[in-house]
Parts: sequence; C-alpha cells; structure tokens
Amino acid sequence: MNKTLFITGATSGIGYAVAHALASFYNIIFMARDEDKADALLKELNRINPQGKHHYVIADANNLKAIKQACDAIKKLELTIDVMVHNAGAFFAKQGYSADGYEQTLAVNHIAPQFITEQLLSCVSSNKGISKIIFVSSDAHKIAGIRPLPQYSFARYSGIKAYANSKLYNILYSKYLASQSEHSVYSMHPGGVNTNFGKQVDGITGLIFRFMGKWMRTPEQGADTLIWLIQSDNSKLTNGGYYKNRSLAKVLDAALHLSYQQQLTAAINNAIAFKINY
Repeated sequence: MNKTLFITGATSGIGYAVAHALASFYNIIFMARDEDKADALLKELNRINPQGKHHYVIADANNLKAIKQACDAIKKLELTIDVMVHNAGAFFAKQGYSADGYEQTLAVNHIAPQFITEQLLSCVSSNKGISKIIFVSSDAHKIAGIRPLPQYSFARYSGIKAYANSKLYNILYSKYLASQSEHSVYSMHPGGVNTNFGKQVDGITGLIFRFMGKWMRTPEQGADTLIWLIQSDNSKLTNGGYYKNRSLAKVLDAALHLSYQQQLTAAINNAIAFKINY
C-alpha cells in the first residue's frame, strides 16, 4: 500500500517536481489555491499512478478560515499522513496584509504552515522510521533580524527582510516541534531555483529575479534534497536539523535558542487562535 505525502505548493516549481517524482510511491494530498491548476495536477498524478489515492483541497494561505476548512476536509479522508511537506512560499516586494490582517509574507510563509501543522498533527503517522514533517526554508534566514517574536508589520518595509524573517521562523518552529513532540521534523534550503517565485514582482526586484533565472537550479535540482529527506530513514538524519545539498547545515545562532523557539511558536498560535475564534 502506498504511503501518503501531504504537500503545499505542488502546482508549480519545486512542489510540482516532488509530486511528479513521488506519485508512484505515495498517495499525494496537496493544498492549492487555484482550482484549475489543482485539477490539472490531479489528472497528471492519476496518470502516473492510477492506483494512488490522490486528492487536493483548495485554500488560500492568506486566509486562516479557508485553511481550517481545507484541513477539516483532509481529516475526513481518514488517511494517515506519512510525510508532511510545507513548500508553498512567496516573496512580496511591497507590504500587504492577509485576510486576517497580518503582514502577507509572514502569513503565507509561516503562519499558514504552522497552522496546517497544528491542525493535521493528529493525522501524522507514528512510524518513527519514516514519518516526518519538512519545512522548505532558505539560507536567506541568515540575514533575518534577531527577533524572537513575529513581526506583523513594518514601519519601513523590506521584502527581503520580511522573507528572511519568515524563513527563520520556519526553522525556529521546526526545531521546537522536533524537541517537543514525538515527530521527526526538518527544514531545508533548496538553493536558488528558477521557478515563478519572485518573477511576478514589479520593479527592480522582479527584474533581478528574472535576470538571475538562467543561472539558478531547475525545479528538479531544487527538489533533490527535499526528495532525499522524504525518502531517507529518520535514523540517518538529525531530528530538528536544517539540510542543504543532502547534508546537515549550519543555521543562524538565534535559531538554536529554545526560548526564541518557544516565544515564536506561542505567539503564532495565539495569533491564529485570536482570528479563528473571533
């Protein structure tokens, strides 16, 4: 029987490469915001593995209530999730806000994956050998501000700084979850990948993304370490570790502080609870 892989951001880029590479071995459950793209991907996955129990749910990562509804739909499938991958991410050159009023980079890149994890944690397999949760982070976290609490808005917005902060939060939360739960949790850096990421941004930032694309990794190359993590036995990995090019890599010192991990996790969970229960 196939194992089950849950992944976000599967309709393009790295997530698309992962879904295609592993559809023969896993039931692919994915969360997407565009129903046409999701339906097209589902048809492709069914062609790859007609016996697979592939499904998708629709939710915008900017909307916590939509995410809650999507997670409830996944729970009704009554499938055990063997691997959970948080791959969806975005870069915003201009400051904007989610449907819940939070800075949109933080909302999409970290609040959403933390909320999804908390919602679906009871569905994750207890098989310690293979079961795992993975966050696609970035080496950009190394230029983040040293802030144990999330930055919900900026007096002077910087898209790069907002992105870096969100990727640091991914690592803080993954390390906290690894230390405080029975699950194996990892984060990873895919490298600079030539996808649609950042290319739709206006101005000089978008030009840079588009110009640098020719020197970046392909989505398949960017997915390599992620697929390796998914398929590796947990006994050969370091729980809470941050991986790059199939190897354990160093993180910003701030990511190693348990007090920062605790403060960040609690602050995000409190922000989520406030909006969901409002």
